[in-house]
Amino acid sequence: MGTDDRQSDTADTGAMPWLGDLKKMAEKFTLPGFDIAALVEWQRKDMEALVEANRQASKASRRWSAGATRSCRRRSRNGRRR
Repeated sequence: MGTDDRQSDTADTGAMPWLGDLKKMAEKFTLPGFDIAALVEWQRKDMEALVEANRQASKASRRWSAGATRSCRRRSRNGRRR
């Protein structure tokens, strides 16, 4: 029974196993009207959004860097021909 709980926690949190630990810790301190599952889901979605934003920013940075490098090489070649 314990291993099934661990597997479902891991599946729920995906690549962020610390969220499962947070969920377990928070379950010890239950408060009426406080939904820990909703909190964990909210944090998971926030982290996924941050990861995606960083991925896109990194991709854009690599594209810009490659374009700037090509531009510098063109300018360098054009300067030597004068």
